Amino acid sequence: MKKIIIFSIITIVLLSTSLTISSANADTGKKKIADFVDPKKDPMSYVKRYQNEPKYKAWFDKNYGSTYKSIYDAVGLSDPSKKTSTQTITDKKESQNKVEIDKLMKKANKFFDRGSYKASISLYDKILKIDSNNIESLTNKGMALYNLGENKESIKYFDKVLKTLPNDVFTLLAKGDALANLEQYDDAVIQYDKILKIEPKNKDVLISKSNAFYNNGSVFYNAGKYKEAINNFDKVLKITPKNTLTLYWKGNAFYMLYDYQNALVYYDKVLDLEPNNANAQYMRDISYNTLYKIPENYDGDINVNSEQTNDNLDQSIMPMLEILTAKVENILYLPEDITTNLKYCDEANAFYDYSTKEITICYEFLDYLADSTTSMNVSDEIRTKIIGSVFVFTFYHELGHALIDSYDLPITGKEEDAADQISTLILLEMDLSDDEYITNGELVIYTSSWFKNIANTQNDMDRLAYWDEHSLDTQRFQNIMCMAYGSDPELYDALILQNILPADKADRCVSEYNKITRSWNILLDPYMR
Repeated sequence: MKKIIIFSIITIVLLSTSLTISSANADTGKKKIADFVDPKKDPMSYVKRYQNEPKYKAWFDKNYGSTYKSIYDAVGLSDPSKKTSTQTITDKKESQNKVEIDKLMKKANKFFDRGSYKASISLYDKILKIDSNNIESLTNKGMALYNLGENKESIKYFDKVLKTLPNDVFTLLAKGDALANLEQYDDAVIQYDKILKIEPKNKDVLISKSNAFYNNGSVFYNAGKYKEAINNFDKVLKITPKNTLTLYWKGNAFYMLYDYQNALVYYDKVLDLEPNNANAQYMRDISYNTLYKIPENYDGDINVNSEQTNDNLDQSIMPMLEILTAKVENILYLPEDITTNLKYCDEANAFYDYSTKEITICYEFLDYLADSTTSMNVSDEIRTKIIGSVFVFTFYHELGHALIDSYDLPITGKEEDAADQISTLILLEMDLSDDEYITNGELVIYTSSWFKNIANTQNDMDRLAYWDEHSLDTQRFQNIMCMAYGSDPELYDALILQNILPADKADRCVSEYNKITRSWNILLDPYMR
């Protein structure tokens, strides 16, 4: 036992001694940094002197060349020329990746330049699998998505670029434009302002910023928020003071606020820059007339005559026409008399004659209305309401032509469609609080259902004379339904639930109705009582 203990002790001592010797040898073998090196200086400064100053190189080689393997060794740095096998393999792999990336990038960019954005994206994705931080590929993929209209996705890639290059002007502008396309105008302006801090006179950015404010103003204008619209238009005009489109819509915003004096100021600014601007001139005339001209001489009436008596029809139709005309006379000043005639025409028709300023409703048309509802699977009471509704719509449609003529209103597109709009607006907005027989909603729904029935039972290419130059009955049905839904989505939600109005069209109906209402308000406002 004693011998084993002694042996163990000796072994431990020997091991301990061995470790001490190895450690000492290691310390002794480690070279110290050369004595000329100042620890406060950057070691690379000595390397650069060695590489760039021949005298300094000669001095080092003479005095320290035998002690140190290289200048790097002398200053305590690793010599980059002495690579490990691992480094060599890594460098070789990186070199191969670079060749592959360059090859893919050239091909991807060719697709991009040709407008084949989806093909280019697939190649950019291959590059990003090799190098997830490849700036060119991230940028170009973002632009390809942007050009495909995928603005939300494109922003993700622009953000990845901006993480590495936060002040990259191109990417900031692209992100701003993508946000503007998403109608996130305030966020877009933030991106544009970042660029303007770097490049205060960048014209492209100033234009984009101006457009963002203009579009934001348009959104507010369409929502009826005219003061907010003016605020945004002012920001546009600060950048581009002679922007006639913005001046014009700022004038319209004042007009909608009944501030005709300021409206005139901005219409005049437009006309100073563009003397032949017909829209500005027209709105200026309306504003001026509204502000300064009292339409006391506008004392026209809507007269109703029955040239050839049909006692059965006249007893029901004449009182209705008198009520319909009175409602219009109560809200509009008319510059001249408009006559409505009930008579036999030898055809089922209703029309407005521009030369005589007369509306004609043929008795044959009333007979046609009655006959056309026989195919509808409804009760007699509903059938009567449908006939009455279509008659009211038809009268106001022809009156729409008369108003367009009397006021000399500028109409773009088909006048028949404009007359349909006037008639539908009157049906939707007319005060029927004293009428227990029918509601506004019923007038519109029954009228449109009649158009739908006609479209289903009659070939659109084989119209009666009354429908010449009108839109197709299916189109008129959809347009009336859309205006109804746009006027009150909650009241007319059954149109969606029963699949009468397509959901994708319904999404646009509120804004379309607001635009139509606003346009007719502008046109008719000077003549409103």
